[in-house]
Amino acid sequence: MAASIVLRLTGGSSNSNPSLSLGGAGSSIEVSTIVLNNLFDNVTPEVAESGIVQYRAIDLHNTGDDIADSITMYLSETLSVGSSLSCGLDATMQSIINDNMPPSAVSFSFPTAENPLTVPSIAVNGRQRVWICRTISPETTNYRNDTGTIGIVYA
Repeated sequence: MAASIVLRLTGGSSNSNPSLSLGGAGSSIEVSTIVLNNLFDNVTPEVAESGIVQYRAIDLHNTGDDIADSITMYLSETLSVGSSLSCGLDATMQSIINDNMPPSAVSFSFPTAENPLTVPSIAVNGRQRVWICRTISPETTNYRNDTGTIGIVYA
């Protein structure tokens, strides 16, 4: 079998709550691909009015039996005006106290399929930490179908 990358939550070895995916130890639980709000919760009208910046840590975990090389990551989104996503790599595996506290020394960007984020190689059973930032600007229209997708390409 070749390399196989899955997205896993953080926040402890068996954490299954995306709201607690705030770094620290990696979880054995994968980020769901079928559940709505699989990383961030709904934006309430009150939050859309006041605005918020939130962070989640996920691990790119190589469950295959070969090293994952030439890894790139990108985001795609369909968001309301005033909402945005960004991501950044973290080599320190840090944790944050709450989801409004930015992780230190992480440079956030919005990588696209045309201009992706380059991710270091991941050994067999190894992980690479990625932080995702969701920004809701004050007075954002509450849009029912906001979506964001994480794309991973590797050899």
